[in-house]
Amino acid sequence: MDYIAHICYDGEKRREQSLYDHCVRTARYTSWALTDIGLVNCGHLIGLLHDVGKGSSNFQNYIRHSSAYDAYNSGLIDKPDFPCPVRGSVIHTFQGCIYLLERFHRDCDQMSQVTAEILATAIASHHGLFDCKGLDESNGFLHRLRYDKSKLDYEECIETLETEICSKSEIDNLFNKAKTEIGNTMKLIGNKFSTD
Repeated sequence: MDYIAHICYDGEKRREQSLYDHCVRTARYTSWALTDIGLVNCGHLIGLLHDVGKGSSNFQNYIRHSSAYDAYNSGLIDKPDFPCPVRGSVIHTFQGCIYLLERFHRDCDQMSQVTAEILATAIASHHGLFDCKGLDESNGFLHRLRYDKSKLDYEECIETLETEICSKSEIDNLFNKAKTEIGNTMKLIGNKFSTD
């Protein structure tokens, strides 16, 4: 399957961006954006994983149908013969977060846990922030981890990630480098506050 991340219209011409291209380009951009603060690998990993939830047939149907209605509403095509999908009805931001927390947070050292939480927060909130810990004692991470994975097409999305976007070993390598970067950043912050 050719997985699509974005569809837009340039005049009457329909343009698609593949999921692979979108994730790799985002990884390059986020690693570049975080270069000056020493979080290059963190940025790269966040970029690769942020839209993993788009790697399912349900999301692919959703994006194709949504873009058809966008084109219809812009007067570019006749009304589609299928119902307009409800915006946001297919979640795509939980999968990358769950993946990191399951692989690098459970039964891991404290630095891995902190790194997984920081990266998962960036991924899970890339369309809006959430409370890691709410005033009502709710936990944004647990909410995502406890969410019914079958409703997220989780297994399909992870298979797409590991076969279409990047390998498990590449993710492991990036995570270990990201963990070092987070550790170095925490030391710098600690040193800054201990000298003030």
